[in-house]
Amino acid sequence: MLRSTGTIVVTAVWGLSILPLEAAAQGGPEARVAIALSDVTVVDLVTGELLQQMTVLIRGNRIASVGPASRPPEVDSVIQIDASGKFLIPGLWDMHVHLFSNVDRPGTDNADRYFPMFIANGVTGVRDMWTDLEDLQVVRRWREETASGMLIGPRIVATSTILDGPDPSYENSLAIGTAQEARRVVDSLVASGAEFIKVYERLPQDVYFAIAERSRDLATPFGGHLPLGVDAANASDAGQKSMEHLLQMREMCLPDRGQFVAEYRRRASSDFPEVSSSAGQWAQDELRKSYASEYCAGVLQRLRENQTWQVPTLVLTRARDVLLRDSSVLNDPRLRFVPNATRRSWARETGGGPAGWQLFRTYSRLVPVLHAHGVPILVGTDIGSWYLYAGFSVHDEMELLVDEGKLSPLASLQAATLNAARYLNALDSLGTINEGKIADLVVLDANPLEDISNTQRIHAVVLDGRYFNRTALDSMLVTAEELARGERKPAPQ
Repeated sequence: MLRSTGTIVVTAVWGLSILPLEAAAQGGPEARVAIALSDVTVVDLVTGELLQQMTVLIRGNRIASVGPASRPPEVDSVIQIDASGKFLIPGLWDMHVHLFSNVDRPGTDNADRYFPMFIANGVTGVRDMWTDLEDLQVVRRWREETASGMLIGPRIVATSTILDGPDPSYENSLAIGTAQEARRVVDSLVASGAEFIKVYERLPQDVYFAIAERSRDLATPFGGHLPLGVDAANASDAGQKSMEHLLQMREMCLPDRGQFVAEYRRRASSDFPEVSSSAGQWAQDELRKSYASEYCAGVLQRLRENQTWQVPTLVLTRARDVLLRDSSVLNDPRLRFVPNATRRSWARETGGGPAGWQLFRTYSRLVPVLHAHGVPILVGTDIGSWYLYAGFSVHDEMELLVDEGKLSPLASLQAATLNAARYLNALDSLGTINEGKIADLVVLDANPLEDISNTQRIHAVVLDGRYFNRTALDSMLVTAEELARGERKPAPQ
C-alpha cells in the first residue's frame, strides 16, 4: 500500500526509452522525494540473518537509513510504502551478457528489449562481455541517460572487444599473432577508453601472457575465456580476474591434461557410433576423482588466493548442450519476448542427448568443489545466446546453482549481489542494504533463503532510488513483448 505524508504527489512519467514506469518523483535525481519501505524484512547477505520489521529510508538515489519500523524516519515529507510481509534484497547482477550483436552485425544493440526485461526481473546491473570502442560510446550515453532519469536501464560494466589468436573464433574479434602485437593492442584499447580486456580461447600462450603482463602494467583488469593452451592455475597467477563458463576448468586438476585427452579420444573412437557414452562416463569419473586429489587442492588454493572469479553460466550449458530438443524449451512462454527472426534462428540449432547431459553434469559438479575451497563465484547467463532471456535467466541460473551446483540459497543469492559488488570493488556502494549505499533494491513476496525460486516473486523494484511497483514492472514486460512482435518501434538513438 502506498500513502504519502506532507505535500508530495506521486505521478507517472515516461523516459526517452519509451518505457512506461511509475516513479517516486518527476525529473532527475535532484527532484526525488524520500521513500520509506516500512515493516519490511531485510535479508542480510553477509550473515544470512533476516532483520524483521525494519524501515528502509531512501533519499535521492541512496539508502539514508535502515532501522526498526518502530522508529519513524526523521524527514518532513516521505512516501510511506507498507512492505509488511515482504523481503528486501539488493538488486541482482548478471555478470555475463551481450548487449550488442557483434557476432553478426557489429554495433547492433538490443537495449530496447533487454532493459525492461532486466529491470522487471530485479536485475539492476550487468557486465557486457563484448563491447568494442564504438559500443563503449553507446554505453557511456546510456549511463548518462540513466543517471539523469531519461532512460530506465541497469548499471553497465563494459569490457573490450574480444582478443583472440590468429585463427579467431569470430571474425569480428581482434586476431593477434605475436606478443609484440598483443602489447600494442592493449595499449591502444586502454588509451581509447577500454575498461576491461577480454581474452579468448584461441590465443597462443605467448600472446596471452603478453596481454596479461601489459594489462597489469596499465592497471586494467582482464578476463574472459581460458585459452586452450593455458592451464587455470597459471592463468590465475597471471592475473586473469574472471574465467567464463568453466571452460577448460574441468581439467584443471589433471597434472597431465594431454595424456587424459589422448586416452579419452582412444576410448571415444572405439565407442563409435554409440555417441561416445562410455568414454564420456570414463572422463566424468576421472575428472571427479581428480577434484579430490592433493594436486587439485593446490590449484584451488591458487585460485582462491588470487581471487580468480568463476562465472559458471550453467544456464547456458544446459540450453546449449542439453535442452535444444526439449519441448519445454521449444515452447517456453518467454519466447514471446524474442523476435520471430531470432526464434527461427534458435530453432535451427540442434543438440542435446547423453553427451550433453554428461557435460552439464561435469560442469555442475565442479561448482561445489570451487565453492567449498573459497573460489569466488558470480552469476552470469550469456544473454545473447539461444534460449536465454534477459533478466529471467538470472533466476534460472540461481536455481541451477542451488539444484545442480549444490550451493545454499544464500550462497546463490550472494553470487548475484554481494559477490558482484566485491568483484567490481564497489562494496562501498553496492551489494548489501546499508546506510549510504545506492538504492538498487528488490522487494519480494517470499523469503529467498527458504527457496531460491522466491527471487522470482517480485513485488517491486527500486532502481537508483526510483520505486517501480508490480503494475509498472508488468508494463515494462508488455513493452518488451510489443518490441519483439514489431508492434512498437525502438527508441531513437
